[in-house]
Amino acid sequence: MKQAGIASKDGLPGRATRETGEAPHGSPAEPGVSWRGVIVRPPARLVLPDMMEAHARFDIPVRGFYLVNVSDTYRHPGPKVLVFTDLESGEVSRADMFRQEGELLVPQVRTDPVNPALPQTMRNFFNFNVCDYVRLPLRPARYRLQVLFAGYTSNSPEIEVVQREPPAWPRRWRMWAALRYKAWLRPDEA
Repeated sequence: MKQAGIASKDGLPGRATRETGEAPHGSPAEPGVSWRGVIVRPPARLVLPDMMEAHARFDIPVRGFYLVNVSDTYRHPGPKVLVFTDLESGEVSRADMFRQEGELLVPQVRTDPVNPALPQTMRNFFNFNVCDYVRLPLRPARYRLQVLFAGYTSNSPEIEVVQREPPAWPRRWRMWAALRYKAWLRPDEA
């Protein structure tokens, strides 16, 4: 499947977020052991697919990382929440994020109680496709993305979606075409 604004001939995947223990290529770097929060890293600029192609679809891949205190997941229970804002219209979309198996991204309930005196943390890398959670019109636009989890709000990167422009012919080709066209004209037309 091709992503990042390129048309794909695959079927549509389900709403899924993949959580991995390792940093996949393009993921944000870990800020350090004393830092707590959520970081997301989407592409800054995407090109709309050519809608003339059969089964064309538009993807916005996002990679992220979180490092949170376990006690914060109990104070602020619930899945990760995607907040997606259209900067032109001001429309805000919110969606709960799911794992690939279809279950909510909620921390597992521990059998032993959490001792707040002992600092315990949860960390993980994740990646998802915004278009699996939010319906987007296929038009040029600017968006802002945030992920909320365990009482933390991620950074707010902006994504610019642009229309594909037809390739510009190099100047020498345009000159050659003009000369060829002129050569085909009768002397009285030139």
